[in-house]
Amino acid sequence: MFDTETENFILGSKIFIGFSQEDFRNLCEHITEAPEKRFLRGETILSEGDMIRYVGLIISGEVEVSRLLVNGEFFLVNKLSRRNTIGIDTAYKVGHTSDYFYTAVTDVEFFRIPLNDVIKEGHIDENLRVRLVTNITIILTQENLRINMRLNILSEKSLRRRIYLYLSDKKRVYKKNSFTIPYNREEMANFLCVNRSALSKELAKMKEDGILDYYQNSFRLLK
Repeated sequence: MFDTETENFILGSKIFIGFSQEDFRNLCEHITEAPEKRFLRGETILSEGDMIRYVGLIISGEVEVSRLLVNGEFFLVNKLSRRNTIGIDTAYKVGHTSDYFYTAVTDVEFFRIPLNDVIKEGHIDENLRVRLVTNITIILTQENLRINMRLNILSEKSLRRRIYLYLSDKKRVYKKNSFTIPYNREEMANFLCVNRSALSKELAKMKEDGILDYYQNSFRLLK
């Protein structure tokens, strides 16, 4: 099913904390649908309003998460990559429908578990199911913290403050002053809900003021 390297990678994810190799193989044998799924670059994985039927873990590739605004433009919510999950936030949502569009930025490979196997008893070993639910709850808590952080950023009227708060959060996550963010300038501007030109100008000013240094999407906070 999966080679040893991929299996170890999956077991190293947050959703499988506490799972042994034997536990994982037992799970794969008893889930009700094939655990591996691939999408090609540019393919829509989910549209807003689609029923989410799986909890997925990205094994390789990148996924863009966006919302369609009333003016017809897409608003970037997040960019997901290797080891990120899809569907976790809907595990206990009434209706289990997607709030976002998920699009494959590159070719994407998933490990997936049918949502019914997670939320309903009787499909997989109950001990494994309870451990999955526990891990999902922890991931949901962390996701809520991420959402709250973004709301704090967007509540700032000052563009400089938005930029600084966003980069400070990345510094906290990476635990170092220098780091690479997953967004190019257009995506970063979209994420911060600002104009790209205004973002570029403010970044240049912050560099002049000795607050940060950057090259493309690599940043270093100096203050």
